Amino acid sequence: MRPTLPTIVLALPFFALTGCESWFFDYTTAHLAVIDRLNRDAAAINTKVKIAFDPARETIVAPEAVYLIQHYRLNVAYVRDDYYKGRPQEYRTHNMVRYPRCSRPSERQGNGYSIGSYYPGLHPGICTLTVYGEAPPRSALTTTIIQRPFVIEGYNIWRWQILISRPDGRQVSLLHFRGPQDSEQTTGPLIASALGLQPRNGQFANLPGPGEVDRWIAASIASVDTPNFAQLDVLAETGQLPANSSFSAHQIAPTEIAKRANKLVGQFENLIPSANANHLNDVGTMLARLPQDNWVRYRKRIMAALMVAPKDMLDHQPQLVLRLAELGADAAPLLARASSEKHIRNYAEIAACRIGASANQQLRDNFLASWKISNLPHLKYAFERRDRDTFNGRGIMARQRWKRCFEDGKANGPPDDITFSACWYYPETGPEASRTYLALKRMGLGPEADAIARHQYSRHWKKTYALVGPQSDPKICGTEKDI
Repeated sequence: MRPTLPTIVLALPFFALTGCESWFFDYTTAHLAVIDRLNRDAAAINTKVKIAFDPARETIVAPEAVYLIQHYRLNVAYVRDDYYKGRPQEYRTHNMVRYPRCSRPSERQGNGYSIGSYYPGLHPGICTLTVYGEAPPRSALTTTIIQRPFVIEGYNIWRWQILISRPDGRQVSLLHFRGPQDSEQTTGPLIASALGLQPRNGQFANLPGPGEVDRWIAASIASVDTPNFAQLDVLAETGQLPANSSFSAHQIAPTEIAKRANKLVGQFENLIPSANANHLNDVGTMLARLPQDNWVRYRKRIMAALMVAPKDMLDHQPQLVLRLAELGADAAPLLARASSEKHIRNYAEIAACRIGASANQQLRDNFLASWKISNLPHLKYAFERRDRDTFNGRGIMARQRWKRCFEDGKANGPPDDITFSACWYYPETGPEASRTYLALKRMGLGPEADAIARHQYSRHWKKTYALVGPQSDPKICGTEKDI
């Protein structure tokens, strides 16, 4: 007779391994059949496991929190992330809520929350709200997984003991034998059964509404903002931040930046000459997000500071460079500097494209030279082969063909047509026009740009963007999202 599950679990010796996470299994059909049989036996025991739980008054901390609230009549559950242990982000709260369009626009990044649709189109206005940094109440139940490997019938098996604990010490245990495709959909129903949760089945009664959601979000933002504002004030006053600071420039709302704009611009100017301006990037990131009226007041000072900034510092201020396109031709000298820096070159090209013909005189030579370099054939610096070609004749012949082409190219330059060349390529070929090309077209230099571009995509570009010129809508230039 086959031993019952308790006999299997208790009789087999457990292995003391160094870091059981390193015990990887090579699953076979027979191996999976053993796991499936063990879990069928475990199910007979798990269905009898129950622990007191009131979903209307209580909550639980479990990795399966999102699955539980979405599939069962439980409106709030928590997840603990040990990576952030001891920090505010240690806990995430997941809620099922009602909110118009499941969308809440914000003026800054990193709000401390996220909200999204439950099933778009099927249940409009039913949303999942995640709030970061909110610890669960002391009355919350918790789950713990104790995982151990053992061998049965010659197969390595993971045995999971899932403990569900109440704060008063009461505890129940579920059994699960882990398979390769396990997920929250596997362990979530086990926990839901022990808690006595009812399937949601499209039932969304008693969900928190917009008013309560807005209060939660406001509290979440405040929990993020309070320490950030304190550090922001220090940065505005001193140009420095404490060691190991958790300050995030992206989480500061433009309205708060505006309140400190004059001091932040002053610190930006002071930090530029420093060779070790650790916090210059933070200040620049915030200044690029100033409200328009404040931006207009300070943008010439900001550009003047960037004009004297070392190139390695300029390279880290792409948002400022892009926004300074508002100055029109006055921004051209800065764009000429920025266009030679690899990290912000694309931003400078979009900015020049937006300015258009008024930038022609100052940027003409710079951009045409860049465009010429982009459209000249280049020798590949190394032979590229695939591993499958390494030990066959095709790979050897390709290497020999490349060597002959490379040696001839160094001596005589590129052939008239490199389409079938083994060693020549165009560095910026692609079906979409480059930002440099669009900038030249908007500056009125389309004929010069077309005369230079002679590679395989030039006909496509000339046809697709034939009508682009100084009078075209600047929106054709794109945004930083296109970079």
